[in-house]
Amino acid sequence: MLAAFESATVLRLDAQVEAPTVGLTTTTREVDFDMASLRVAERSLWQWLRRHVAPVQYVGFLEWTTGAHTPGRRPHIHHLVKGLERDQAAELEPEISRRWADYTGGSWRVECRGLRTQAGAIAYLALHHHKREQAPPPGWTGKRLRPSKGYFCRPVQELREEARELLASRQLEAAVRQALELVADDQAELDVDALLTGALEVARAERAAHPPQLVSVLERRLVDPQTGQITYEVEEVRHAWGPRQRPDRADAPAL
Repeated sequence: MLAAFESATVLRLDAQVEAPTVGLTTTTREVDFDMASLRVAERSLWQWLRRHVAPVQYVGFLEWTTGAHTPGRRPHIHHLVKGLERDQAAELEPEISRRWADYTGGSWRVECRGLRTQAGAIAYLALHHHKREQAPPPGWTGKRLRPSKGYFCRPVQELREEARELLASRQLEAAVRQALELVADDQAELDVDALLTGALEVARAERAAHPPQLVSVLERRLVDPQTGQITYEVEEVRHAWGPRQRPDRADAPAL
């Protein structure tokens, strides 16, 4: 759940710079479909799109079907796509379906749809499909969040650090939790968009009002000659952006 919260916030931050326009889901038919074959099929699909349609970028979420109706787990990937027009989605779906069946040996089911809002679509893909019953099978290792090289507008680690800081806001965390409940209903996408957008604004305002303080602390090691007990006294506190602050000896805490 925490990974889902962080991923949703990372994607929302990135979408404020450049929003994805199309959602694309690719599926597999065979139980425990070979992951190497899935990577080859994905690479073939994106190469075709870039050569013949547009210079697209994407981020994918790897999930597994629950096997509720037929036994076994089957991987599928939900993508956010940049570089396409929203109204291209319906036009491209039949051709993508045909090519995906060729690449995977018969897995023809795909979904390609235009995205109406930034936060609503991201919440749907990053949260709704990030459920425990769609988690990896036992023993699986790898990355479930799979971006193409040029998808993110900023280094992803930088986005993750900002997302973690913003998620310290109780209001933002509560909003993401509420979004998880709302995205079960596709009609709630606009509500989710307004909910997450407002919560992000509040979290940013809180962060600006109370920025994290980076300091370095110089300590003096003290050893009691009678008992041998070791304590540490704060010798100096240095703020990363400000002047040094030397505590009074009487006030220096023993740690």
